[in-house]
Amino acid sequence: MGGKDRDWNESCQKANKLRVKTKTHIGKLGKSHGVHGAYKLSIKDSFIGLLMEGKIVYARLDGLDVPLIVSGIRGDKENIISFKGINTSEKNKPFIGKNLYIETENNSSISGLNSFDQIDSFNSFIVKDQAGNLIGEIQRIEEYPQQIMAVVSREESQILIPLVEEFITDVDIENKIIWMDLPDGILEL
Repeated sequence: MGGKDRDWNESCQKANKLRVKTKTHIGKLGKSHGVHGAYKLSIKDSFIGLLMEGKIVYARLDGLDVPLIVSGIRGDKENIISFKGINTSEKNKPFIGKNLYIETENNSSISGLNSFDQIDSFNSFIVKDQAGNLIGEIQRIEEYPQQIMAVVSREESQILIPLVEEFITDVDIENKIIWMDLPDGILEL
């Protein structure tokens, strides 16, 4: 295989890797609410805005991710959610107590990570530059008013690196590596 073909194949493989869909846990269905199949919903505030009419969520039932289409969500003191096709308390029984997930792309940015708790899972990830050189290991994540920063051990010191979409070029969840394209001089600050 020629150099151009190999480069093209590697680019396609990388692009496909970036589009891998994963399921992100967002909450849990509680007890039945009323007689029309609605549920009480326990969910982190950061995810509530994702649930709108027509949104597909998943409940794990007997090892399978069952897609459910949100038909309504409301809440003042407690969140109540309902799904298309589940319109009686009899039909909602199999899903009571089940965790809810949304499908997200395992991609190169943190745009889908709108919760500090999710971004905090980057602790102990290795940070590398575009050439594959080790920058350091993330020791912890700190939330600042303007942005979220990674505290990275580098040589015998610690540096702060902004976790912003523009700098992150790839994330390998399985191997706990974040590739970044950092502006010149940021590592010397």
